[in-house]
Amino acid sequence: MKIQTYNKVSICCVSIVSSKGSMGDNFCYICNLLKKQYPEGTKIEINAIGASIYKKQLTSIFGKNNLLLVSFNRRQPISFFNINDYIRIYIFLRHINPEIVFFYSAHPINIFILFILFFLIGGRRKKILYWWHDPIPHSSVSINLYKIINKLHDLSMKRLAEKVIVSCDFLKVALVVSSHKNLSRNIFKVELGLLPNLCYDDIKNMKSEKMFDIIFWGRIDKYKGVEVLIDALLLLSDRRRVKAVIIGKGTIKKEYKEKVKCLEKLGILKIINFYVPDRELATYISRSKIAVFPYLDSTGTQTIQVAYYYNVPIICSKVGCFPEYTAYAKAALLIPPNNPKNLADAIEMLLIDNQKRKTLVENGQKLLEIKFCEKNILKKLIDIIL
Repeated sequence: MKIQTYNKVSICCVSIVSSKGSMGDNFCYICNLLKKQYPEGTKIEINAIGASIYKKQLTSIFGKNNLLLVSFNRRQPISFFNINDYIRIYIFLRHINPEIVFFYSAHPINIFILFILFFLIGGRRKKILYWWHDPIPHSSVSINLYKIINKLHDLSMKRLAEKVIVSCDFLKVALVVSSHKNLSRNIFKVELGLLPNLCYDDIKNMKSEKMFDIIFWGRIDKYKGVEVLIDALLLLSDRRRVKAVIIGKGTIKKEYKEKVKCLEKLGILKIINFYVPDRELATYISRSKIAVFPYLDSTGTQTIQVAYYYNVPIICSKVGCFPEYTAYAKAALLIPPNNPKNLADAIEMLLIDNQKRKTLVENGQKLLEIKFCEKNILKKLIDIIL
């Protein structure tokens, strides 16, 4: 019997997303870290299956080799009937025959990839890694067909993954004490880092007047507590003159439309309810006095790292990763979730207290240099993957 030997360790990183956002941005960031660590010619080969909407970013990392781009958009169900992409995935995986497959995000097509790896491709033993971003469902998540499929996906990953990665201790502890106790030895933590696509040194170093007292940015979902910020702004309107901006796609609750109109009429609130290019968003962040994230619940985040980079002090809810990512209130003001009065009080205090803002910024910079630096994240990833 002929024994097959391999000269390289082949790794395939997988992340298929339906729209641009921090998930896809961070996948590109991680691929770039791994590719720089193991360029072509080394004994470790980095490959990727990614979303076609990230063609520019992923092609700049991989070139035309070692990369497959596909289009499966859950907002366009017809895209799942594109037989050609399924065939291309099979041919690509058969060609690279990966020893290690690192699933960075949840997607129904991952189940098809697992089927190919375990039933249609022979040869190497397959080592599966899974970054589980949301093992705890966000509040107010509605049940639909996609959510059911996602649940089946996570159950498959839980059974097949040798190692599971989470972004903070909060999630790690929650998994260990939950029904996933058998995973306890296989759960590893890697912090979410600073997204390079939002870092502009010229904007950071620009000496310009602040346009806004308060900024919130990110996709507007129910769990992010934008309505709590709106109520806090109404409370503040009777105390002091403030100016806030909310940037992100999504829908604010219908019952808040009149409140929003009132705040807009008073010149207190500006809402930018559409996608803003990275450089423009960076300008808004750098020209704001305080970043506010009044989440009702949370898993991981990459918002506060960007605020640290632009020296913007933070107020955030004491949920999810926020306590750990802010060194337990050393680099941000932590407030109880869903409490407009506490948020209004915190905003007013921080706007008045220049020294407190300076202290928070300094501590945020220390975290950025130590906890969220590329060196720390890359070392943890390599130790887990290899």
